[in-house]
Amino acid sequence: MVISDGAPVDDSTLSVNSGDFLEKHLKKMVKFIENKTEIEVLAIGIGHDVSRYYDKAIKITDVNELGDVMISQLSSLFETKKKFH
Repeated sequence: MVISDGAPVDDSTLSVNSGDFLEKHLKKMVKFIENKTEIEVLAIGIGHDVSRYYDKAIKITDVNELGDVMISQLSSLFETKKKFH
């Protein structure tokens, strides 16, 4: 589960690379994890739509929603897994 407040930013990295370096890297790594591993990735964007980076993404508008959304999503994940075992 990834909690995000928007696009990836790191001043040191951006000072020696192109402006879209971190965004491209994030997209590449997420796609690899989603398509080539057994790891399930879910992203929660706080005030930002992060669906351009993650296939499974939820946007919340207020940080006060975070706890409930996390518990709900984790519960759903384990309920689904339980059905397969």
